[in-house]
Amino acid sequence: MTYLDELSHHLGDLAASDRQDILDYYQNYFADGHLTDEQARQKLGSPQQLAEKLKADLTGKDSSQGHQKSGKTKREKVPHSLSEQIVFWTLLVLLSPIWLPILMTVAILLLVLPFTFACIIFAFVLTGILMVVCLPFIIFQSFWGSLYCLGIAFMMFGLVILIWPSVRRLGVMTWNWLRLGWQRILDLMKREVNHE
Repeated sequence: MTYLDELSHHLGDLAASDRQDILDYYQNYFADGHLTDEQARQKLGSPQQLAEKLKADLTGKDSSQGHQKSGKTKREKVPHSLSEQIVFWTLLVLLSPIWLPILMTVAILLLVLPFTFACIIFAFVLTGILMVVCLPFIIFQSFWGSLYCLGIAFMMFGLVILIWPSVRRLGVMTWNWLRLGWQRILDLMKREVNHE
């Protein structure tokens, strides 16, 4: 019996997909390292010891707690070690000159975009109103000029009617996206603080 066969035997109580993932991983590991069964025993210990270690790593699964749902299992979060937290926060601080300006730029663009479209709509409405207000003064000087002003006013009001639903939807989507992103950042920070 080969090392992988014995490992498969000792992992028999795991879900088939988990067992297959583990076996595939170690099969590739042995092939990449050109390990024989004896070298694998020296490096990893007996198949039974490795299986026990792997099962211990998977103890956060719902199936081990008797909460298996529709044949699928879900892993629980394992608390990060102190060294992982130190590395995470160190990288977060050291890389902040890169990610912070990018994040701020995207947030500002998303905030400014709906405001810009709202300003364009306001300019169209104001232009339309001014054309209608100027119409009585122009009609006595030039009939064609007054028709031109009337056409511009109708065109501006038409553009507002066409653009307004999209701008409103863009504003709502931007607000929801920013709110959701901020909530995710806060949740991530709370999770990281709670793991300490």
